[in-house]
Amino acid sequence: MPNEWLRTAWFAGCLAWGWVLMLLTHEVGHVIAAELTGGEVVATNLLPWVLPYTLVEPNPSPQVVAWGGMLSGTLIPLVVWLVMRAVRPTWSLFPWGLMGSCWLANGCYLAVAGGESLTDTGVLLSLGWSPAILVTIGLVIAIPGYLITRHACQTWNAQWRAGEIRWVHAVELWSGWGLWCGVQTAVVVVCGAAG
Repeated sequence: MPNEWLRTAWFAGCLAWGWVLMLLTHEVGHVIAAELTGGEVVATNLLPWVLPYTLVEPNPSPQVVAWGGMLSGTLIPLVVWLVMRAVRPTWSLFPWGLMGSCWLANGCYLAVAGGESLTDTGVLLSLGWSPAILVTIGLVIAIPGYLITRHACQTWNAQWRAGEIRWVHAVELWSGWGLWCGVQTAVVVVCGAAG
């Protein structure tokens, strides 16, 4: 029987990667949208171990800034997956699964995060967006995200059962994640995007 600890380490590593990349791609969209619309980013936090945020004041286009996170949080992972699929098809399952987890998280966030005024959903509600529209858009993003993530997890589980995922793969996954978080932290600190 394959090692359960290995499967746990692998899936936890995939979850950690998905979380960090989802937060980063989402928040970068707010920063880019603010800059493109003449807003001034007064504070942003892109550290990988905390919930990120971007505060824009003045914010001449709050709808664009709010939607910027959702758009980049879904489009950047899609572009990464398409590039990997074209360049290295045998490696495309990992970015496929990460794309799915980013879509799932962004869609759920849009659909249910309206209780707090500083969330994207809260901002959009305060600007007159219908809750039903936001829930619908959130579900349109989240449902394919769930299906993609489920497919990737089922494939990884089959690979694990067949012995194709070994400890070296889990170590590489976690080492890459640690390196990514270290580099992201250094860049954030150097650029002053840590609150």
